[in-house]
Amino acid sequence: MSICIITVVKNNPIDMLETYYSIKSNLHNIKLWIIVDGNNGTSITSIMEEEIRFYDNVKIIKGLDRGLYNAMNIGASYAGDEDYLWWINAGDKLYEIPEINFNYDLLFYKIIIKETSKISKLDVKNLDNGKNYFPVSIFWHQGFIVKKKIFAKYLYDESLKLAADLYLMSLCQKYEQYFVSDQIICTYSIGGISNKLPILWLKEYIKVANKLQINIFMMPLKCYLLIIKLIIKGVILSFK
Repeated sequence: MSICIITVVKNNPIDMLETYYSIKSNLHNIKLWIIVDGNNGTSITSIMEEEIRFYDNVKIIKGLDRGLYNAMNIGASYAGDEDYLWWINAGDKLYEIPEINFNYDLLFYKIIIKETSKISKLDVKNLDNGKNYFPVSIFWHQGFIVKKKIFAKYLYDESLKLAADLYLMSLCQKYEQYFVSDQIICTYSIGGISNKLPILWLKEYIKVANKLQINIFMMPLKCYLLIIKLIIKGVILSFK
C-alpha cells in the first residue's frame, strides 16, 4: 500500500490522542505515517512516542514551522513521488483505509462531520474535471488524496492562512483528472480556526476565487449561500 498519512499537531496533545489511536491501529495498511509536531515535540506525549518507536513506518518531525500549511508541506516532502498523500491532522480520525483507484493520481472521498455525525455530500455534478471548479465548500482535505508528484506541482499556498487547502483542491480539480468515491474514510472535527474566524475565511475564499480567475459575480447560487452563511456566522460570533 503506497498511502502516506501526514498529521500536523501543535499545542493540542488531547486532540491528538483519538487521531493517534485511529491511525496506529491501521499502520499495517499504510506505507508511512509522518507526524509533524510544530511545538518541538511537546505535543506528542511520551506514551505515544514510546509506543510508536517500534514501528519502522512512523517518522516524527520535531521543530518550529511557519504555520499549518507550511507544516503540511514539510510533511509531504518526506514522501516518495509515487506515494499517495493523505492529511489527517490532530482532532481528525481515520475511519477506513481508502480503496485507491490506481488509474488516478487524485481522488476525493466522503468524510463524517464529527460534531453533527453528518456525511459530507460530494456534488458529483460539480466534479467534471475542469469545466466547473468554483471553490464551493464541498471538499475537505481529510477526504482528499493526491499522488506526491502531482502535489509537488502546486503545494499548499503558504500566503493563505485558512483556505490553502481549498485553493489546492480547486487547482487540482481544474487541471488534473480525478476519481470521486462514495467511500467514507475520515471523521473531521469542525472545531478548527477557520470555523472560529468566518470573516477571515470569507476574505480568503474571495482571494481564492480571484487566484482562480473566477468572476465572483458569475458564481453558482450555492457559492453566494456560503458567503451569506459566513457573514451571519461572523456577526453572531462578534456579539459573543
